[in-house]
Amino acid sequence: MASQGPPRLRLVLVPLYAATLWGCEPAPRPPPTTHNTPPRLEVSPTLDSIPLRVGQAVEFAATVEDAEEGAALGTNVLWVSSVEGQLARGARATLAFREPGDQRLTASVVDAGGLAASASLHLNVLARGAPVATVLRPAPGTTFNLGEELGLECMAMTERGVRLQGSAVQWTSALSGPLPAGDVVRATLSVAGEDTLRCTAMDSTTKVSSTAEVRVTVRATRAPSVRILRPEPTEVFVKQGEAPPHGAAVRFAATAQDFHAEGGAGNLDGAVEWSLAPSGHPLGRGPALTHAFTTPGVYTVRARVVDGRGNTASDSVRVRLVTNLPPRCELELPTTENPRVLVGVPSRLRAHCVDPETEQPVEPFWTTSAEPTPLGTGEAVSAALSVAGAQVLSACAVDPEDTTLRGCVERPVRAIINTPPTGCAIQAPLPDAVVNAGVPLTLTGSASDAEDARTGLRYTWVSSRDGALAQGPSTHTVRLSTPGHHVLTLTATDPWGLACAAAVAVTVNGAPDVRVESVMQGLLDCGRGPCMEGQPVVLTGFARPAAPQGHIAELAWLDNLAGSLLPVALPLPTATLAFPLAGRHTTVLAATDQDGAVSRAATSFTVLPLGRARLMEDVPDAQRPVVALALTSDGLRYADGASPRVYAERASTTVLDVNAPALSLHAFQGGGDNVLFVGTDGGGVLRCVQRTCTRHTGAMLGATGAAVTAVAAWESPDVLLLGTRRGLVVTRASDPASGGRAGTVGGRRLLDGREVRQLAISPDSSPERVTAWAATSGGLAEITLWADDDFEPGLAEVSVRIHAPPAIPDDDVLSVAVGPEGQVFAGTRKGFSALGQSGPALRDAPWRLQDEEIRTLHFERQAVDARTRDILWAGTKNGLVRYDVSADIATHFGTEEGLPDPDVSALLVAPGGPRYVGTARGLVTYPWH
Repeated sequence: MASQGPPRLRLVLVPLYAATLWGCEPAPRPPPTTHNTPPRLEVSPTLDSIPLRVGQAVEFAATVEDAEEGAALGTNVLWVSSVEGQLARGARATLAFREPGDQRLTASVVDAGGLAASASLHLNVLARGAPVATVLRPAPGTTFNLGEELGLECMAMTERGVRLQGSAVQWTSALSGPLPAGDVVRATLSVAGEDTLRCTAMDSTTKVSSTAEVRVTVRATRAPSVRILRPEPTEVFVKQGEAPPHGAAVRFAATAQDFHAEGGAGNLDGAVEWSLAPSGHPLGRGPALTHAFTTPGVYTVRARVVDGRGNTASDSVRVRLVTNLPPRCELELPTTENPRVLVGVPSRLRAHCVDPETEQPVEPFWTTSAEPTPLGTGEAVSAALSVAGAQVLSACAVDPEDTTLRGCVERPVRAIINTPPTGCAIQAPLPDAVVNAGVPLTLTGSASDAEDARTGLRYTWVSSRDGALAQGPSTHTVRLSTPGHHVLTLTATDPWGLACAAAVAVTVNGAPDVRVESVMQGLLDCGRGPCMEGQPVVLTGFARPAAPQGHIAELAWLDNLAGSLLPVALPLPTATLAFPLAGRHTTVLAATDQDGAVSRAATSFTVLPLGRARLMEDVPDAQRPVVALALTSDGLRYADGASPRVYAERASTTVLDVNAPALSLHAFQGGGDNVLFVGTDGGGVLRCVQRTCTRHTGAMLGATGAAVTAVAAWESPDVLLLGTRRGLVVTRASDPASGGRAGTVGGRRLLDGREVRQLAISPDSSPERVTAWAATSGGLAEITLWADDDFEPGLAEVSVRIHAPPAIPDDDVLSVAVGPEGQVFAGTRKGFSALGQSGPALRDAPWRLQDEEIRTLHFERQAVDARTRDILWAGTKNGLVRYDVSADIATHFGTEEGLPDPDVSALLVAPGGPRYVGTARGLVTYPWH
């Protein structure tokens, strides 16, 4: 190791020696002293946050100013990323970033004197396919009170230029957690402190998201709340001379709460201050007010409250008073009950737009928030959505007079890739169960579906031997009748026809063989012709157990008019009607065997009153089609559906001439007047008082050619319901044009896209709440209206619920009737039933009727001695059906009983009087119980 010492020493000494020699040179004269100033540097773009994409080339420029070196110093600018390191050198640099996320790009320069300058940009580098998200509201640094309602707005644009909406935009608070979803929403923050509000937008096409955020401060002070309830939209168009909700006199309502005071919700309603913003011009004080706008323009109406601690809250709505309203559009398909479509599969879209000034149709064009390309143009289009996920479907129309004015209707929809239901299973009956024919059998099943909730699936039960049994996941059936081995199959079907199935085997104990052999009045066979009132009728039956070793344990006779009859079992089952009432009888013989299996047989026969040849009586001069009936102060009136007239039962009563074929009638006692409403085919609705009629058309009825297919009215609150082939109109019974142009129909529209066939208002309605039922082409609609002190149909709070199978027999509802306590019956092409219950199987034994398409329904409560009897009358294309609700007996009337034609389309029961039956060839009465 010692031998290495001298070389190492030389390596050290040589530089020292050289340095010594250099130090012996004469020292140069020092340069004159100068003052060096630091450079200045600016970069562009100068935005605080620049949205970029991975791989996107963007040019950045640095402007350098230096007193000593000038712009030439720019060549020394160094560009450095906080994530990707040194990127480039020079005054101008074209950069493409490789890593997504937040980065800080810094440009720096050092002059010859060692002084430096730098500038930085905050960059948001987006992944490929990510949308651009920007928080527009609230502004950074905004301060809120705890619980104060704040507006959030996030603009999220996809690479294709489509703005994301709905659930594609999610909000979260670092302190309060998840907030409501949507690009424009209202929210409250529940945790005080320095908070960060984050908007995350997901492009459903690329499955890539991006985030934007804003910092705010939430004070611990609990703020009051105020919310404008009316008008419901955040922006409304109004015009002088129009009826509410489009009239220039706008009704405002709000509710407010002071969380530091007693009383709960609404305890600050009286302190709501209304004003015009931004001027602050006061409009009034209190929970509600009406303000009439007179000068066209855009107005912001603000509701503001101050609580007991001096904290404030406000809400606002924008009102546009115009001279030309935008087109009014109604979206019919897809419906609000099933706002889903299949990705890549053509879906039916249907909307109707009209120009409010001319009532002429305007062709809509279709778009979706998830795609930049329009879907099509026209009232009805077939379009395939290519992007899966939540989106907003819009149908818009351009105003014919002002092309800058558009009217739109929007509906949130979800485009899905459908898969079949799975997991079909039967819980009851159990496998290999032994069941009795004719006895109610519980059926319970289940299934799951990725796209549809359990309630969105349709469940049907079928027997391998007896056919269709029932509908619904939990129901019962009495339709098993064939003895022996059965396979019961449950099928769960989604709205697009994909299904799963499960099966279970059961054994059915056969029901007894039961027949009604004869109905005799002395030597007269009542089964071949009518019997007469006043003489006994003897019924003879037959009953035999299905099993050779079995026996009949119980026999029972039941007559729809006389009730239970005393059975005599030997040698054949018989019963006697000692004093048969005049009318159409149906008598049922029920037999139960030793195992509990039940079978029924029925027979119908007619008992005529003395001196009568038929049960039904013709109304004179009424040998024409009858489609609508109404009992007025002038007596019965009816319409034939083809003539512009309303006829009268009494020859002395004047025929009412109307302007178009009369389709529907409704008599109404309102405001001291006997009012008759006449719905026409193309002529609107007529309000007739003392044979003087006022016509109302257009506006909410749409185009002049709209047909009014059903009418119903209620006095308090003042409500008139008009059914059309495109939906339902809610307006005033006292004056359908109230607040608008004379002769028009104001109010609001509901049930868009559904044909309304029949209307009924529940008798248990009150001045505070009205419940109405509508038979429609898309289910049974339950409409509830809540009334306040200043009730306005066009602005009232309304809820709509659509009932579908298995609550009713079929989606296509043709008729509806309501009983005194509000019990509801729906008539469909597959029979009728009480809501939520099974109805009689009209085509099956023991009734075996030829037709079960129920075109009209009417409920009647009869008083029989000290009891009441509930009767449902049903009109079909093949006769009249009387259904005794408690006895579960169906009775058929045909032309032999006096119907001019088997096609029954109108029914009415006069209080304490006869029943009127309207057919395709005339009007008859049926006066007998």
